[in-house]
Amino acid sequence: ELLPSQRYGAGWLRVTCNGKELLQLPRSSPDGIDPYTQIYLEPDAWWRLMDPAWIDPVDTEAPSNVAAPSLTAAWMAYRKQLNRAKSFHADLGDYYHPHS
Repeated sequence: ELLPSQRYGAGWLRVTCNGKELLQLPRSSPDGIDPYTQIYLEPDAWWRLMDPAWIDPVDTEAPSNVAAPSLTAAWMAYRKQLNRAKSFHADLGDYYHPHS
């Protein structure tokens, strides 16, 4: 719930190298700004929020090239919680607590 939401705007995650900007996320699209898909639920990019292989550190017996059932279930639970946060953010709209 504390992650930047779609209302935070585009381009707040910036990657630079030697003073040159290489990447800005989330990007604006005709559907709006979606940090959930572009950042939080991205399973493969190095700048992702969560590495699916690390989401359940107890499952150390799974081969690295095979998604173990517990890793898959943990990733699905993570997705579910992020979708709940996305809905919560949408319900909040532009409301901010007066003392924040």
